[in-house]
Amino acid sequence: MKKYNITPDNIRDYMNNYESDFPLVIDDKAGLDYKDEETRAIPHNSCIYQKKSKTRCVKLEITSFRGINWDAIHYYGKLVADGIEFQCLDNPRTTTSNWDAKKINPFYQWRYEFDLRRPVTQEEINHDPDRWVCYQLGVFTTSFDTKEEILALAKDCFKMRFTGEWELWVDDCTVAKDGVYQIIFEDKQNFKVSDTVRNKRSGNIGQVMEDPRTVGTSFIRVMVLKPDKNIKYCAYWTVKNLELITT
Repeated sequence: MKKYNITPDNIRDYMNNYESDFPLVIDDKAGLDYKDEETRAIPHNSCIYQKKSKTRCVKLEITSFRGINWDAIHYYGKLVADGIEFQCLDNPRTTTSNWDAKKINPFYQWRYEFDLRRPVTQEEINHDPDRWVCYQLGVFTTSFDTKEEILALAKDCFKMRFTGEWELWVDDCTVAKDGVYQIIFEDKQNFKVSDTVRNKRSGNIGQVMEDPRTVGTSFIRVMVLKPDKNIKYCAYWTVKNLELITT
């Protein structure tokens, strides 16, 4: 599998938006500062029905194309981040369109779309000169040989550009079922059932009741322990806010 050396200086080559010049860092409050006399910004609904949390989402869409040659399958990846919707102040259940808002700020739109790309290698050009006749070494293409390359690149781009409470989900359109799932990063997989953890925000202590790797969300069920008050109760805590307590 090809690996790419992504840096803050070249990430826009690998993660390209043809229309807007987005800042390098996209935090979880992006675009939510919009307000005018009739509307205000609320997070856009990513419409991933498997997603249970209200956290904003970046969706990796994977598609494919089968060429005229036998087994010539190419894959394509697109990162689509939740933008904003324009909620009507006089009727909060209604949203409206505002096509001009993104001219003020690229974050003032429904979705932030980025095509994933990679540089063409000399080996590819030599192996299939007809396919790459218009390409030179290092020119970027949206075509990938494997889905694994797309997944790896998407993870790197997500970790470098999206900060705060974002979730990364996959919508793999090349499979008939089970193509929608969440990416749980390694730093969120350090807990197992029965571990004792501390919530870094509240300071409360709890015992993990389910494996983060099998839940498919950014929060897990924890039995909260308050020995001083002889209280136990079940709650859902965000995984990234937990730290393991060792004895």
